[in-house]
Amino acid sequence: MNVKVMLLLVAGVLIIGGGTFFTYQAVGANSIDSTYQKAVEAYKEESYKESAELFEAVIRKEPGHVDARLGLADVYIAMGGHEQAVQTLTEGFYETPDEERIYLRLADIHFSENDARKGYEVLQKGMELSPGETQEIQKAMKEFEDNLSIQAERKRVQKDHSMELALTWENPKGEATPLEADWSIENENTSELQEGTKEVSLQAAQLGEVEVSAAFGSYKKIVTIEVVQQLLHSIEVTPEEIDPLSIGESVELTVKGFDADANDMEIKPEWSIAKSLFDINIRPDQTAVLTAQEEGKDTLTIKFEDFEEQMDVFVEGANKYIQTKVDGQGVVTVFPNKENYTPGEDISIEASPATGYEFVRWEGDVSGASNPQHMTIEDHMRVTAVFEPIKHNLALSKEGQGDIYRDTLETTFAHMEKVSLRARPKEGWTFVGWEGALNDTNPNLVIEMDADKSLHAVFKKKEQPTENDADPVDESQPSEEPEEPEAPATYQLNIKKDGEGHVQKNPSGSQFNKGTKVQLTAVPAEGWVFNGWSGSVTHSSTNLSVTMNGNKTVTAHFKKKPEPKPEPVTYMLNLSVVGEGTVQTSQREYKAGQTAQIQAVPAEGWTFVRWKGSHTSTSASASILMDTNKDMIAVFEEQKEETAPE
Repeated sequence: MNVKVMLLLVAGVLIIGGGTFFTYQAVGANSIDSTYQKAVEAYKEESYKESAELFEAVIRKEPGHVDARLGLADVYIAMGGHEQAVQTLTEGFYETPDEERIYLRLADIHFSENDARKGYEVLQKGMELSPGETQEIQKAMKEFEDNLSIQAERKRVQKDHSMELALTWENPKGEATPLEADWSIENENTSELQEGTKEVSLQAAQLGEVEVSAAFGSYKKIVTIEVVQQLLHSIEVTPEEIDPLSIGESVELTVKGFDADANDMEIKPEWSIAKSLFDINIRPDQTAVLTAQEEGKDTLTIKFEDFEEQMDVFVEGANKYIQTKVDGQGVVTVFPNKENYTPGEDISIEASPATGYEFVRWEGDVSGASNPQHMTIEDHMRVTAVFEPIKHNLALSKEGQGDIYRDTLETTFAHMEKVSLRARPKEGWTFVGWEGALNDTNPNLVIEMDADKSLHAVFKKKEQPTENDADPVDESQPSEEPEEPEAPATYQLNIKKDGEGHVQKNPSGSQFNKGTKVQLTAVPAEGWVFNGWSGSVTHSSTNLSVTMNGNKTVTAHFKKKPEPKPEPVTYMLNLSVVGEGTVQTSQREYKAGQTAQIQAVPAEGWTFVRWKGSHTSTSASASILMDTNKDMIAVFEEQKEETAPE
């Protein structure tokens, strides 16, 4: 064949093949883009399962498709698949190491979960792996550093006392999260640091300044604490509570100071008023005299050095005021949110606990545990919301032969406290896994107590070798001991109580074999009555039988006996007359608060003049509020005869 013809044929084949290749590539690209758009649309329509499958198809064809990987992570988050989202983005580190968005998105996920350390480590990895510019990552790290600070209640501490310090990170919600850090002190001869898990205690031994530092990753924060001989710790204001004052009315306030040892401390505080609704007169003995000038609510501030305390003060008028306080950590909100309220106005008061706390009850002019409270304003009110740290119960049980080890024998833990658990099988047994609040085959667990939790450790006897695998039996030897029977499953019974009283158990203990019936008896304290069981079993009788077929938590509720209604107070209405006439009334004895209706009736030739005594009036009929014994005197005068003119 002609060489020239051969060359032309080869060239033709190459042109056709190249065209086919580029056409295939273009079709593939179009297919990927189309699939990606369908995944985005499915996500917008909240068809998460379909969206995830489409995003996964894009990533299989093009592992470096950043938008698809970010989209898939968002889908997993929407579906509650936190770990899948983290895995998807982590794989993106190595597919597209120069793509900042991957690192930033994964860091945001960790930060949103309040895991500052993992978020920081992701940003650090982005700095290490990304070959190009990392301006956005550097910006995120600067923002992270700005949100780190050493938290101390005050910058001064009294000698021979301690102060708690914590390195905290402000999360996206504005909440301060304590972090584990490496702590150091400038001069260990003057003070000492006692380190905890996330907090340290500074023990102040010598007067002067001490520099304390906390290192987290590549960052270091420093705080200077002054150790002084005496430091104001608390004040006592007399009177402790100030009733609303009328305009022109005055009240005299005295203040005493106490140091950290509760010793008297001489202070000359600064007094100030926020809105000038009161005049303040400070006497040489540091007594303050407040005089009400204008109706409204004001704030009185008492300040000495770095100590400051505020209290609300009120000037009375036609409207009424609500004073709120908290015991523990939380806030009280009044709806509508106004400075004062008109009598007869409907309001709501709501208690909102801080993280790790729960609302327990109201005190003051509002009682009980109902939240929110709805009421009608009739007078001034003082309301206190009581919050207590949340406690969660951990119930552990097992099946088979093995042990559960933990760092403490406590069964009740603070909110978000971490507990380490280790399952260890007996010889001849193997650990299968955990059941209950967490299903896992890892024998070593660290659980976070964000709720009451129940965990069941399952152990299984190791399989014996088969006949084919077993060694030949020596019939001259005595037969082996019979196999040890499998241990029954055990379950934990937690008993809680609400109110004053106790619970008797028969049999006693907290761990019981499966199927055991435990008899419970609720015994109220003096002045209290039993109000029912709740939890795993609900019942109204004081005696309760619980069958242990799983971990159980039962709460016995007690309530105060109602106060006996006092006998109604009664008052006497004493009636008398001056002159000639009578007084008509339906009765002489009245309950407190009742109204007595009386009518003066003059005799013929006489006329009624007036009432004397507890009530004065010239009207023959009168209404008397019976809030005490009353004496009423009806005065009659004789009518004068008219004389004829001469």
